[in-house]
Amino acid sequence: MLPLALHSGASIGLIAPSGPFDRNVFERGLTTLESWGFTPVYDEGFFERDGYLAGDDDRRLDELHRQLDNDTCALLAVRGGYGVHRLLSRLDPERVKRSEKLLMGFSDISGLHLAWRRFGGPSSLHGPNLTGLANLNENLVKRWLGLVSGVQTAGDLHDSPLMVLRGGRAEGPLLPTNLCLLSTLMGTGFLPEFDGVILALEDVGEALYRIDRMLHQLALAGVFSRVAGVILGQFTPPGEVDVAQRADFERAVAEIVLDVTKNARVPVFGGFPFGHEANNHPLPVGVPCAINDSTCRLTLLSPPGAALKIGGTKFRESEGDDKKSKTRFLRVNGVLETPKKTAKKSATIKYNSKPFCNTSFVPFSVEMHFLQLPEVHRFLRNRYISWRDALIYSLYILNRSFSFYTP
Repeated sequence: MLPLALHSGASIGLIAPSGPFDRNVFERGLTTLESWGFTPVYDEGFFERDGYLAGDDDRRLDELHRQLDNDTCALLAVRGGYGVHRLLSRLDPERVKRSEKLLMGFSDISGLHLAWRRFGGPSSLHGPNLTGLANLNENLVKRWLGLVSGVQTAGDLHDSPLMVLRGGRAEGPLLPTNLCLLSTLMGTGFLPEFDGVILALEDVGEALYRIDRMLHQLALAGVFSRVAGVILGQFTPPGEVDVAQRADFERAVAEIVLDVTKNARVPVFGGFPFGHEANNHPLPVGVPCAINDSTCRLTLLSPPGAALKIGGTKFRESEGDDKKSKTRFLRVNGVLETPKKTAKKSATIKYNSKPFCNTSFVPFSVEMHFLQLPEVHRFLRNRYISWRDALIYSLYILNRSFSFYTP
């Protein structure tokens, strides 16, 4: 399932399911998010501290459930750390399954990304947490905004070519995750199926022998015999190291990966810029991608936000006499309808079959993935919408990158 794509003005629910965070760093991230045109929504309660956690388990779980249930368009983790594991057994799968919200974050939040795939939730985005947004360079800001808004619906997910560690080609759903989080969830009921996925791994501060142990754990569990390919992200060594020591560490990690995948013979690529360092590229989770040894690039094959989904659109009911005002009926199941007995220039906007009055912030989605622009336009024209309005709606549905107000 694809999540709601976002545009300027969309509300984003902030969650702190893991560790506590510095208030000043939080404020910088908040300012950055607002400068991009988004509206953050959060509870003052997530400033609580309970040792190495952002409040006790009940507080963090209740916050996550509330943000899944409310009318925000997406979820963004404030930071990682530790704590998601403690919530998974009580996380409501039905809430996740019903939600169309884009989950964003990384590190400990990888546990939620994995559970989202297991529970049948929408695709999510492995990328910077709120506290890391202020540190993104211009290129990464463009990539992050392109993915969350649905503007980037295909193409390369990085700039520089990757290293070919074992040649070949792979195509399948992308599963970027933290190695430690993945290995500690083995044997639980919170991991997705690995058949045919492109597995992308990263980690930070782990000694080489621990990385060896975790990778062998995945091999013993049969993970590498089921995936279509493996990509290595940033494996940041523990402590301070010089350039040569870092290169040796990364080479050793690559050798271990080649060893644990030698029987599966899956293609392996290294050097992808995602992980716990400044150059942390956002990656869609569960979205079809492809990689091969001729281009050495990871390519997005399907949009991370729905190709024809909209999130967080503002509507204003037209003023004046109902007989003279322009009307449309909009239902969240993707069908744009105006009753036949209603004239082209008629009456009310409906959301979830209920009329909306005044100006309100309405997250919704439109699912017509099988349609292209001409078909969308004809579809709308057949619903007694004017040629001009049908064209505007068609372009808006396809682009999802600008605000639209009804006349």
